Amino acid sequence: MPIPAGACVLATYVLSDYSFSTYFVAILTFVIGCIMYSNVKFPDFKGKGNPMFLPPVIVAAAVGIYLLYVNLSAWPFAAMFTYSLAGIINCVYAKMLNKQ
Repeated sequence: MPIPAGACVLATYVLSDYSFSTYFVAILTFVIGCIMYSNVKFPDFKGKGNPMFLPPVIVAAAVGIYLLYVNLSAWPFAAMFTYSLAGIINCVYAKMLNKQ
């Protein structure tokens, strides 16, 4: 995961009006940190990252739409969280189906 994307997930959460439990925020911070350090490739929209598959995008979009439904004013967090979630699910999906 690009470092700016990981930082934006956490920064937009702080600026959003969501109030998840402290355990969720701690786990989110840990996962974001681990993924920034890992070899998980995210789409870079230049054609050099992992190709995106439709099922992971649909799942991540559904979560993003739900986050927007709950709090429309926190759209930056919903967008960054959806991008991160799509990359993680896409990587797992590709490895499960040996598409890489």
